[in-house]
Amino acid sequence: MLYQRLASLLRIWESIKVAMLESDYEVVFHLLDKNRSKSIFISQFSTTSGTNSKFILYVKTLKLLIQQLKLKSNKTTIRDIYYKDVELYNKNQSNCKNIMVSIVEHSLSWSLKDDLLISASQKGLLYGNGIIINGQKLDYSEDPFLIPIDFNITYGTCAKYEKTLIIVVFEKEAIFKSFCNYIKIKGSLDSFENLVAITGKGFPDYLTKEFYQNLINTCSKKLRIVNLAFVDSDVFGINIMKNYHSPIDLVHAGVHLLEYTYGWLNITNRDFQLLQNFLINNESSKYSRELTRGMLLFKKCEMNLLPNDSINEYIIEKIEFYMNHK
Repeated sequence: MLYQRLASLLRIWESIKVAMLESDYEVVFHLLDKNRSKSIFISQFSTTSGTNSKFILYVKTLKLLIQQLKLKSNKTTIRDIYYKDVELYNKNQSNCKNIMVSIVEHSLSWSLKDDLLISASQKGLLYGNGIIINGQKLDYSEDPFLIPIDFNITYGTCAKYEKTLIIVVFEKEAIFKSFCNYIKIKGSLDSFENLVAITGKGFPDYLTKEFYQNLINTCSKKLRIVNLAFVDSDVFGINIMKNYHSPIDLVHAGVHLLEYTYGWLNITNRDFQLLQNFLINNESSKYSRELTRGMLLFKKCEMNLLPNDSINEYIIEKIEFYMNHK
């Protein structure tokens, strides 16, 4: 399969070379949009500098893809490709990803991961107990680790509550690590032995979302899922939670403005405008009440580390509540 993909890209490359070096024809990339319903044309001799720069980006990205497929070790990440020419992508990894997706997935109907062995970069962290990832059972005694590029998820057996899986999504890495360390020191959690904690360190990357969605789709066939998120009570926290695109309801378990005054901050005029815009565009949103309170009180609430493990005790109490009431 990989050899066939390389051969196809080489044919495209040779056609470009011939057209550019041995003929008077203008080279035009004929691409497709995400839905494969609209044509996009990137011309070699464009009258606008932006389009001309795009043509160069597409040509050089095609060359980088070919170079990568020729290597003995074919597996790589989008980040690795990006760092081969940071200046080309204007020091923005998203530019590199978007162009590769445009060429490979939208236009050629291939998969970066399955056909070219180019995976999303690792960013998200994982911790827990009970679930089996790539043959290894998660255990509270272990440290958090990066979500693997390739993963196979199965569910283990637990002494209690074996039919329930608790998934906890954290906005902030610091809160996630504090929670994991708290559980690790305790040694176990008697009330829930089947738990997976995840953080995308802010907005989740593609790999984190893929793992999270795969976890739910795999385990919901046999297990009851308690799906919780701990994010700031503001527009950014809510948007981060929404960005996971959960296959089932993702509950905003905390923090809530009226119960967590430790994290109160005054909102700025910009914050107020963002709240207003969110509520206008999401009139029936289940988060409307929480954000409306912020507008009325002119406050937002950030989830911060507190002394004496109080933040972790708050999280545990919330998990136990939803375990018994969901």
